[in-house]
Amino acid sequence: MKTILVPTDFSENAENALNYAVNIAKRTQAKIILLHSFHIDYNSGYVPPNLIEKEIAEAEKKSNAHLKTLYNKASQSSKHPIECISTQNLLVDEILTLIEEKNVDLIIIGTQGANGKLGRQIFGTNSSKVIEKANCPVITIPEGNLYSDIKTIVYATEYIDSDIVCLQSLADIAKLFEAKIQVLHVSLYDDADAKKLMEEFKLKVSKNVAYNNIAYKLLIGHNIEQRIEAYLEEEEKVDLLVMSAHHRNLTDKLFGKSITKVMAFYLKVPLMVFHHKRNKTDDATDRTIAKLIL
Repeated sequence: MKTILVPTDFSENAENALNYAVNIAKRTQAKIILLHSFHIDYNSGYVPPNLIEKEIAEAEKKSNAHLKTLYNKASQSSKHPIECISTQNLLVDEILTLIEEKNVDLIIIGTQGANGKLGRQIFGTNSSKVIEKANCPVITIPEGNLYSDIKTIVYATEYIDSDIVCLQSLADIAKLFEAKIQVLHVSLYDDADAKKLMEEFKLKVSKNVAYNNIAYKLLIGHNIEQRIEAYLEEEEKVDLLVMSAHHRNLTDKLFGKSITKVMAFYLKVPLMVFHHKRNKTDDATDRTIAKLIL
């Protein structure tokens, strides 16, 4: 991991996201890019060009001043490079551009949690859009979550091939913190077929992932997101939940929405999302799981 992108709106939660980035950078020697997108709002239809230029310059100056303050804080605890970028571009557009231009390996972004059923239906925030559109891993930091060492990582699997690729990458992060990886799968039934799928996936992981501190657990439930949330509340300490956002994944087909986007809004622990394209084997696995669920 060489480059970590941290979008900021200068809120307390965005600063928490920066703290996460700093602590990961300490272990990976990664460069941090701090990004702020500023906007100018006009109330009238016509604004003189010279006034527009003046307001843009003032907004950029204010943005740079705030970025410098964050830079000074972060540089006290991190000896690795920190680059600051102010832009008038839309935040998500700029993030997608920087992913390509700066070879970004990881995005860490704060997200304001939603409370109640209505809040769970809101997907129009920047963090949600980043999860959907970015092609690199994204970690969302929930409101009020202060950094602590990553010791327990939960990975929610659908038993598809790209989960193995995700676990290989996740193992590299887990090694840095000497963390335990707990692999979870939510099934409707606790029967022989469900246990067989878990054992087959466990064997596949053991052959392809060079990390020994991995445990496995089969959860029973009718709603994947609610069962995972309940599990996180039952456990004494979970530092990071990890999921994979697959193109046209099974959970999208069954529930009509992306679980990774839903979880990002109401979880109390950081959520890491990997992105991978699906293949024919993944589709075959989907059909097997769908038979068990339906």
